[in-house]
Amino acid sequence: MSVDKEWLNSLRPGCKVFLKHGDLSSIKVVERLTPTQIKLKGFSDKFYKNNGLKIGEPGYAANPKRIVKLTEKIQAEYYLKIEKKELVQFIRKINFNNVDIRKLKEIKDILD
Repeated sequence: MSVDKEWLNSLRPGCKVFLKHGDLSSIKVVERLTPTQIKLKGFSDKFYKNNGLKIGEPGYAANPKRIVKLTEKIQAEYYLKIEKKELVQFIRKINFNNVDIRKLKEIKDILD
């Protein structure tokens, strides 16, 4: 993955970033910066300002924590993923024994 050093250097407190870390990825806000580090609000980890990698985590790790530019595409994909997770959790809680047979058939037709 290429590093957008210009973007990293343009960050200021209050800027939104995408914390990339597999299924634990999330949108975060920059809290403060030093000449070499970036600190995010509500998050104890710090990141190198020159490459966005988490300080203390090897860059060769399979899935290193890093901050990347929050694009419209990344934000849209992130919110869709959250919405899907919430819908799946909601559906898992449904007691289908109490659902009318016609409604169950409609659900089956949608999912087929």
